[in-house]
Amino acid sequence: MSLVWWHWMVLGLALLGAEILAPGFVLIWFGIGALLVGLLLAVAPDLPLAWQIAIFAVASGAALGASRAWVRRHGQQPSEARLNRPDEGLVGQRFLLDEAIERGRGHLWVGDVRWRVLGPDLPAGRQVRVVGWDEPSGALQVEPAEPAEPS
Repeated sequence: MSLVWWHWMVLGLALLGAEILAPGFVLIWFGIGALLVGLLLAVAPDLPLAWQIAIFAVASGAALGASRAWVRRHGQQPSEARLNRPDEGLVGQRFLLDEAIERGRGHLWVGDVRWRVLGPDLPAGRQVRVVGWDEPSGALQVEPAEPAEPS
C-alpha cells in the first residue's frame, strides 16, 4: 500500500473539518500532523510509509502536548472554571427581594433571570446580599444587606 501527498492532505482537511463537530480541541492537531506529512511527501515523494506514519504520530502528539501545556499555563484552570456557574459573579452583590423569603425559601429577579434564594425569613422589598451558592438546591444563599453607607 502506498500513500501519496494528497491522501494526507485530504485526511488533514477531514480532521480539521471534524474538529467543528467534535468537542475538545483535539482533532485539529491530528489534522495539522496529517497536513505536515502531506507537505513533506510533496517535497520527498519516496518517503516510506512507516516514516510517514511515524512523522504523523510524532507531529500530532507534539502539537497536542504543546497545546495542552499552553492551556495549563495560560488557560482557565478547572477550579476557576465558571461554565454553568453564572451565580459566582453574583456573590457579594445586593438585590431587592421581589418576593418574601418564607420558611427559608424565596425568589428574586436579577436582570431577566428569576433565582431561587435561601436565607432567613425576610419581607418583599428588603435588600439582600448574595453570600454563596447552594449546590444541591441550585439556589443563591442570601443574607440581609446592611444599609449602604452614605458617600
